[in-house]
Amino acid sequence: MDMLSKVSYTWLFSLSQERPPIKVVSTLGVIALVSSDEDLIDAALSELRSLPLERRALDDPSCRTDLVLYTNAIAQGDDQEALAILEAAVRIEPSSSSTRNKLANSLIATDKAEEAIGLLALQERGDDSTTVAETLRLRGIAEILGGDEEGVRRLQQAVRARPWEESGWQALTWGRTTVAEAKA
Repeated sequence: MDMLSKVSYTWLFSLSQERPPIKVVSTLGVIALVSSDEDLIDAALSELRSLPLERRALDDPSCRTDLVLYTNAIAQGDDQEALAILEAAVRIEPSSSSTRNKLANSLIATDKAEEAIGLLALQERGDDSTTVAETLRLRGIAEILGGDEEGVRRLQQAVRARPWEESGWQALTWGRTTVAEAKA
């Protein structure tokens, strides 16, 4: 256990009589995951899981807690648990575009493109160009994976929304190539 892990571990357990702020526990969870400190991971995850979803949503509007739980589930190879964490986060905060996009990305990664399309169809508008571009990119990818050539148009829209982002161009290139190969 390195020095940072020891300090974090000691600090987390010194707060065990009180309820530490969610942001602090989430940060410790990230430190634990990065440093692969099993004791600190267990302590942080135990604390995060003990909190009701509603409290997590209220105290952590940026969804860091869900990201820590999700990352741990992925690291453990539990894709179903990872999806369940994101699905619960979307149910609690359905207007969160970033959480919806994370769930859509996970659905696509687990070959559930149709579910991703349904999720993203509810979210055509976003607060900023980053969210709009990401939503269009994810929906375009999901549509192409589902056999719908219309996905290329969405990928083009994503590039128009944020032409300086390489990920949009990469997705458009992939989409055009995939559609062309399917026609051949």
